[in-house]
Amino acid sequence: MGGMFFSGQAIMTVCSRMILTFSRDGGLGHFSRFLAPVHPKLKVPLWSLVFVLFWILVFGLIELGSDVVLNAILSSSVVMLQMSYGFPSTSPKLSRSSP
Repeated sequence: MGGMFFSGQAIMTVCSRMILTFSRDGGLGHFSRFLAPVHPKLKVPLWSLVFVLFWILVFGLIELGSDVVLNAILSSSVVMLQMSYGFPSTSPKLSRSSP
């Protein structure tokens, strides 16, 4: 139980800091201005934490509803992640061969 608590806390910290840095640099489009600020009193990226918490709850509710749906979502995200590594390395090769 303690391991789950600490790993959950670590995931929330890492994800919210990644969202903060992406949004601070304008990498999240229109959401950047809402997710970038750090709370002046608490000194944490409060809206980034709320954003991450929302998605954790969404995936938790999907898992409660159907394990098959959650497995399909997670499996497709692994495939998309692998494709995202492949596109940047193959696109220069493809653009050179086209007229």
